[in-house]
Amino acid sequence: MLYAIISPHLEQPWCYVEFQQPPTLEEMADHLAELGGFADRDEWAAANRNPFIGFAQVH
Repeated sequence: MLYAIISPHLEQPWCYVEFQQPPTLEEMADHLAELGGFADRDEWAAANRNPFIGFAQVH
């Protein structure tokens, strides 16, 4: 299934990603870290200072 990773601080999704099941917060953060070229989700979170991420299934 295709999901949009979203944040209330952004007007558009961070990205779109396919997961077999609804993603966990950790899976979303890992994916964003990988896309951004960060070593891990903690490094990504520190650099982005965005405490709120979520997902929405794309139909």
